[in-house]
Order: sequence, then structure tokens, then C-alpha cells
Amino acid sequence: MKTYDAHKTATEARQGSPRLDNFWVLIISTALVIALFAIIFLVFFVTTPVAAMAL
Repeated sequence: MKTYDAHKTATEARQGSPRLDNFWVLIISTALVIALFAIIFLVFFVTTPVAAMAL
């Protein structure tokens, strides 16, 4: 198994993506999770009776 190639770039040597695909997957998935929790929170907040919120 070859571990070093002098003709590869730094990105190719570490098998990284020059387009930052993993970065975008992380950002989009994090945003979706935050949006999902916000929607769930708002649904529970809207459906809570007023009497339950008054102390």
C-alpha cells in the first residue's frame, strides 16, 4: 500500500474535498436540526392552554 506520493497536492494526500462538501453537509444539517426544534417548540407553545401558563 502506497502512503506517499510526491505528485499529489496536500488536499489529495489527505483525501479532502476542495469544495468543502463535508463543511456544507455539517452547516445544512445543523440548520435543519435547529429549525426542527424551533418548529416543535412553537407547536407546543401555541397549543398550550392559557390556564396552564398562568401561575
